[in-house]
Amino acid sequence: MTTANLFTWDKLHSKIPGSSYFTWAEALWLPQVSAFANPSIEQQMNIMKLATALEPVRKHYNRPITVTSWLRPDTYNKMIGGATFSFHKSGLAIDFIIPGLNTQTIKHELYQNKALWPYRGELDVVERIHLDLGGNTWFNGPIQRKTK
Repeated sequence: MTTANLFTWDKLHSKIPGSSYFTWAEALWLPQVSAFANPSIEQQMNIMKLATALEPVRKHYNRPITVTSWLRPDTYNKMIGGATFSFHKSGLAIDFIIPGLNTQTIKHELYQNKALWPYRGELDVVERIHLDLGGNTWFNGPIQRKTK
């Protein structure tokens, strides 16, 4: 990606490079504080990676995806009770719904169809779909990490 692809505030409502569907505004919106995140260069690059990876999912369902959470700066993530090691903090995770479709059905389809989503997701939360680029192992509930 070139510096021309990087986010600037005048591009807030523009499509994220690599995506035909998602905008910077969707990735940066922080609903609990009604503000937009100011992403670092690394976070911008990660948002572009995730937006590109989500293209087949969006095309497959052929319906708008409503993003409920994407990038979460550390202080915001703490404020809303997000996981300490959340991939949202780096821009590599998304929570969303597809209006009119059952979230559990979508998760089951994505879990079964590795060609559509070869990465990771969360299975047990009913009200939303969580996908991230943190690997290829799906999980139930919060990630438990070993601490030293």
